[in-house]
Amino acid sequence: FLTIRNIDNSSLITKTLDERIGVRRDFIIENNNHLVDAGYQIYGTSGQPFNMEGNSQLTLGDSDDGTSFPLNYANADVDLASATTITYNGGVAQDVRRLSSGTSNQNYANLIFQNVGGSLVDKTLMALPVTADASDNVTIRGSLQILSNNHVIDDGYQIVGTGGQTFEMESSSQLTIGNATVATVFPQNYLDT
Repeated sequence: FLTIRNIDNSSLITKTLDERIGVRRDFIIENNNHLVDAGYQIYGTSGQPFNMEGNSQLTLGDSDDGTSFPLNYANADVDLASATTITYNGGVAQDVRRLSSGTSNQNYANLIFQNVGGSLVDKTLMALPVTADASDNVTIRGSLQILSNNHVIDDGYQIVGTGGQTFEMESSSQLTIGNATVATVFPQNYLDT
């Protein structure tokens, strides 16, 4: 078991890995915790749960390493509460786990593409951990932000937002929709503001 806990629980606390980790049982990031992998890959165990509770955050990657969403967790074992935020932070190319388009907590809540490096980098949606049908969507229940110097490539997976939520692209960011065989459209369901 690995539980990232904030005893005070009154404000967000950041905790940073100093080495890659493997978790053989439950992996829980409790409320008001921000786990930064600092470029060290997190490995889970198939069949075990990965849970992020409300107002928790997970930052993946650093200037030199484009780490992925914690590996080996099946989509059915992922539970992301509605106020969670996952940030793909690599300063180098980074694979972005597509996650399930199944039940709501198996989809991203808030998703941020950030770049701690200086030049434009690719962040590509991947059908991890299993091959997915090209008709699968990427559902985001909260806000979607593509910050400067990020090139998000949907690779044929339609990005579907939730009505009333925001989609933001900063200057010097890019979004490529579709691929050679699948025509996707601009991220759906976000409000025009």
